[in-house]
Amino acid sequence: MRVLLFSGSHSRHLFVLAKLLKLDASFRVVVMERESVMPSPPANIAKHDLKNFSRHFEKRFEIESGAFGELNHQAVYSGIETHVCQPQDLNSRGTVDFVNKEPADVCIVFGCDLINGELLKSLPPLSLNFHLGLSPWYRGSATLFWPFVFMEPQCAGITIHKIVSAADAGEVLHQSVPTLEKGMGIHDVGLATVLKGSGELALTLSNLINGIELKFTAQRSMGRLFLTRDFEPHHLRTNYDLFNDQMVDDYLAGNLGSKKPKLITSL
Repeated sequence: MRVLLFSGSHSRHLFVLAKLLKLDASFRVVVMERESVMPSPPANIAKHDLKNFSRHFEKRFEIESGAFGELNHQAVYSGIETHVCQPQDLNSRGTVDFVNKEPADVCIVFGCDLINGELLKSLPPLSLNFHLGLSPWYRGSATLFWPFVFMEPQCAGITIHKIVSAADAGEVLHQSVPTLEKGMGIHDVGLATVLKGSGELALTLSNLINGIELKFTAQRSMGRLFLTRDFEPHHLRTNYDLFNDQMVDDYLAGNLGSKKPKLITSL
């Protein structure tokens, strides 16, 4: 099977997609260089929000580095034909030409910006996105973060869905959430989400290689779409000021209601 991967450059993206490389398939890769994993705070940020901002991103780096290591795409995709681009060039003629150079049977995307235009038309009919978020409730950007703003830590999860022109709106193959345990902070939940989902993505490709039919379910609403520009440092106050990064404990104690997401599970 010929597999086309679209990969972000962060360690979480490389860790997940590296699992697919162990399967019996032929791979080509488009790598989109991502922003720094340690972003600079916005100008004129309030002193209190700066403290939360530093705490949030430093803890994310600590937890993810400990789990995934500090990976780079040159090493992970060594020996595999690779096209590297910047975000503004993702949908460029250069990327389209790379994709069209050799037809693929399936495409799997994790960690790239929205694919559109001629590039979208160039993808194989079966093209899947590994989305860190439960669609349609949490579509778009930072969708493992926003559940903690809405005090729904139980709604942090993954969605494997078909790629369409709208962000994270395609037919759903599978969704999952991690098991929440006492003492988990926001980044512990994020890590557990990625680890569980990575195995499910590998199983998806393995099923395809073995000729197992995949069953998809249409999304029935547009849900909520979050853009990168929606995030403001003061949004961190919910998780850190109100809960001191112990929101999961409050949820497990029954203090945040009993709502549970209705998942599509087909693996």
